[in-house]
Amino acid sequence: QKQSLFMIHRYDRILTDQSIQRLHQEDFCQAMGIQNQNKYEADGGPSFKQCIKLLRAGTTVPSLEINKFIRLFLFNTIIGNKDAHGKNYSILYINNKRILAPAYDVLSTTFYPELTSKMSMSINGKFELDEITESDLHSMANEANISGNLLIKEYHQLKALILPKAEEVLMENVFPNSFSSSFFHHLKNTHTELF
Repeated sequence: QKQSLFMIHRYDRILTDQSIQRLHQEDFCQAMGIQNQNKYEADGGPSFKQCIKLLRAGTTVPSLEINKFIRLFLFNTIIGNKDAHGKNYSILYINNKRILAPAYDVLSTTFYPELTSKMSMSINGKFELDEITESDLHSMANEANISGNLLIKEYHQLKALILPKAEEVLMENVFPNSFSSSFFHHLKNTHTELF
């Protein structure tokens, strides 16, 4: 039976002819001293505000890493990745620098009805994605001492890039029809009508 797989290079390994060097990283839960079972914000896991605070204190160039985190957080929100919890963001130690690790474990969970509909991190105290408004994003940013206006601008720029590209990719017949329709329904309903 044929099965399609995604394969990626590990970002936390450096390969040479003679050896494999492991790069140290800490996920946000580890960095904050939060147990694995509490990785969701509703269970005591990291909030958006706490993630920003961690990056301010724990990275080499905080402004750069915070901007990268905001883009990744918004990307997860736009695609409907409700499982983007504190263990799915990490600080990577490389070349004597502490940076936000590249994105990993990213997928749209809207396709899987058996998974919870609640988001791992709230937006302005809301965990249901279809209840979130632009005003909630703005308030969440301001509470974390981030410009709400800049975050909203970033959201619209990302959305403008993602929606057309998603339509193009979903037409490649790589994904089951049920996934394509579910994912596209999410994108159009959540990020066209409500916002």
